[in-house]
Amino acid sequence: MGKTFGDEVSVSLVEDKEERIVEISDDIALVFKDHPDAKALFDAMSYTHRKEYIRWIAEAKKQQTREARKAKMITMILAGKREFKIKDYLSNLAVRNCFTPPLIMVIESSL
Repeated sequence: MGKTFGDEVSVSLVEDKEERIVEISDDIALVFKDHPDAKALFDAMSYTHRKEYIRWIAEAKKQQTREARKAKMITMILAGKREFKIKDYLSNLAVRNCFTPPLIMVIESSL
């Protein structure tokens, strides 16, 4: 752009009216077919919330983890959790010993 601090720029904003669609894989669609109440709640969520739930499942490296996450997603949605929180994700990892929280080092200085 060739701009630096203090330069004036013109900006135009355009409303994005395009519908955002979260692609749901066949195995997740089957889970929702068995839980229509959860599917209705899922569909009522914002695009970002839906995307985070689906991404959480898709990022599983093992099939066993993927299955567990699909079950957990249904439980969370039916419990009214619209937001997928990283804190919940990290606590699940810690419980399964897959995640070690960072250690804080204290360095003492003698002057």
